[in-house]
Amino acid sequence: MANTTGKKFGGRKKGTPNKATASVKQALNEAFEELGGVEALVEFGKENPRDFYNMWVKIMPTEIKQDLTSSDNTFMPVSINIVGVDDD
Repeated sequence: MANTTGKKFGGRKKGTPNKATASVKQALNEAFEELGGVEALVEFGKENPRDFYNMWVKIMPTEIKQDLTSSDNTFMPVSINIVGVDDD
């Protein structure tokens, strides 16, 4: 019998990662630690800044939610500075 109520029945709760995603994240965390953790990542970033920042922009949030109104309901000025590596 088809569900015609429009309500979801069964399945995972919203936001619950599947088993494959959870196991891949755990494996990546373990590999990160075995490869030297944060110290090794910092060293990689110093030796390969372009690769480091290319990797960073792929994982940083693509959307930032911010209320741009002040207490008197006027818009607050916003300044965004983008810093990158020069293409030589």
